Amino acid sequence: MQAIQSQAVSLSFLNIRNFITEQGQAVNQQELSYQVFGQALGSAPTVLVIHALTGNSTVAGETGWWNYLIGDGLAIDTRYYSVLAFDIPGNGYSGRPESILEVYDMYSARDIARLFGLALGQLGIQKLHAILGGSLGGGIAWELAVLYPNLADHLFPVAADWKATDWIIAHNRVQKEILEHGARPLETARMMAMLFYRSSPSFTAKFKRQRHELPHAFEVESWLLHHGDKLKNRFQIQAYKTMNHLLTTVDITRGRGSLPEAVQYVKAQVHQIGIDSDLFFDPTENKNTAALLQEHGFPITYNEISSIHGHDAFLIEFDQMTPLFQNWFPIPKTPGNAKSDTGIAHSSRPIKQVNLALFGPGSVGTTLLRQIRESGQKILRRQGIQLNVIAIANSKKLVLSEQNLAENWNATSIEQGISYDLEDLLQYVRDQKPGNLIAIDATSGDKLARRYPELIQAGFHLVSANKNANAFEQATYNQLRQLLRETDRQFRYETNVGAGLPLISTIRELHNSGENIRKIRGVFSGSLSYIFNRFGRKDLTFSEILEEARQFGLTEPDPREDLNGLDVARKLLILARELQLEIELDDIQVKGLIPAALLHTRELNAFLSQKTILDAHFQQLKSGLSANEVLRYVGEIDVRKNKFEVSLQAVSLDSSLGQVRGADSIFEIYSESYRQPLVIQGAGAGLEVTARGLLSDVLKIAEY
Repeated sequence: MQAIQSQAVSLSFLNIRNFITEQGQAVNQQELSYQVFGQALGSAPTVLVIHALTGNSTVAGETGWWNYLIGDGLAIDTRYYSVLAFDIPGNGYSGRPESILEVYDMYSARDIARLFGLALGQLGIQKLHAILGGSLGGGIAWELAVLYPNLADHLFPVAADWKATDWIIAHNRVQKEILEHGARPLETARMMAMLFYRSSPSFTAKFKRQRHELPHAFEVESWLLHHGDKLKNRFQIQAYKTMNHLLTTVDITRGRGSLPEAVQYVKAQVHQIGIDSDLFFDPTENKNTAALLQEHGFPITYNEISSIHGHDAFLIEFDQMTPLFQNWFPIPKTPGNAKSDTGIAHSSRPIKQVNLALFGPGSVGTTLLRQIRESGQKILRRQGIQLNVIAIANSKKLVLSEQNLAENWNATSIEQGISYDLEDLLQYVRDQKPGNLIAIDATSGDKLARRYPELIQAGFHLVSANKNANAFEQATYNQLRQLLRETDRQFRYETNVGAGLPLISTIRELHNSGENIRKIRGVFSGSLSYIFNRFGRKDLTFSEILEEARQFGLTEPDPREDLNGLDVARKLLILARELQLEIELDDIQVKGLIPAALLHTRELNAFLSQKTILDAHFQQLKSGLSANEVLRYVGEIDVRKNKFEVSLQAVSLDSSLGQVRGADSIFEIYSESYRQPLVIQGAGAGLEVTARGLLSDVLKIAEY
């Protein structure tokens, strides 16, 4: 294939031959135009970006529609990534006759995804770091991920869904009628669409009922007329009909059964991003998707942009968009040495071996070992980091090896270990001098956490899912930070509060930048989120749901550790200390969930056997709710009021806390710079996301 370069619009072209559409129509040749930003294809990890309905392949650069997100030094840094963008066939962007389809409805969204997949093959790209798609592009991104389940490591559907909802189909039917029968079809269709792309509060804030210089004309009317004329000058009716038709055909379940069945083989981590004011793609649909797939163990998270601007917020709210991408696009330390997902690498790139000691090979620890085993070569290829697990220990046994213990680890491997004290491991490290040491704490309790200083002084960086070290008395907390500074060691603990969510890092970065965070409020516990979601929507008793959560591994082995509220209180304490508030655990007002009659029941089985008391207590609370209310266990830090509280609250179904689904946690961050709270939402519990969060922290230290 010889790409032809168009100097006028900086496009390249390729042809897909002998293509059969989903409807069975044979297409001898379909031309595709595309652009590449940043590194040359094959020299760096590749990111595929799929544009929205009236967008195009110019995603970066001076006129790029996502140029605040993609570019040198930005969230998707083109100094280290190749960014590839195709024009959706039929959008007319190249200006060549081939760019307009003679039959506007000849393709479906799935056909477009297949065409893109074939084009990637022609370009020699077998693996993508990520697929990003906004609006229509997000629907096509979903289709591409299902068609090629091993293609991408990450999928970002932004202001999009995996199917065209009834609302979208109805909207596009009206668009079609206008385009086929209107007096000024393209302009009128665009004006009508703008009412769905924005929101009433957005219009109010922008126009304030101001009049135009024309008699009896308002600014909003002039603005709509301008957008209608603007689209007419750059878009053809046939192209607009094509794009609307493609949006109507998005449905990854067509011919594939249910949604969980359709995505069962997809390997990509899905990061859904919705908009709370979106009138086009209802965020409730996105949340329902995430909740359903999370219930089936699919790796998906949901984050929401808070904005008055409606659907178009994904093109406007760059301050909120950037943090949602940054953590998933790591930057190699040495420019020009990025590893290509096509398998091409610069031979000069050094390999950095990082030696890990894992404490706690239980459920989370074992999951982490599996992830290291499965992702090790990918991490080495992309980042030049070789993860080597040299030590694994539980409370009684220690296994040591110069070889990577993750490779052949199983449930019985720890039985081959030796009885030990921590000093045995430290002496081994002093003797062998492995270097680049990271200790991973996946234990419970505070025994190991109390000995972090010894690990630090022996040369270890720390990664911990254990909250205890960050919830110790303030003096001990301060001493640990002082030791870290003196030894130039890192301590990462993103999983302490939000499992795999980028919460602590976001709060830390905001605070360190000088932002004044006034309040943090949310559902901090993924297990309690799951329990009260089920309790609010299912005709099950509280004890039945609690046992269900135990069986799924969402609660602690003794669920009273979740119900007493102390776990949430520790999380609240950790976040408060990130804001440099010097408080103790006792300063947090905790209203636990265990009924008074059961507070002094010592044995777990005795507690669980008291189902009648447990169920009657929560049923009474539930019966006191209005039709539009649900129960949520809420943690809140109010800096101005010096308030730190954990309690069960009745919240409106329409609120962000009321709409949380599955085992999601949700955090609202209120600050001086944001008119609306910054919302971070996603899986707040689960072995996979917690282990992945630990692995992410390990890699951040390894890149240091």
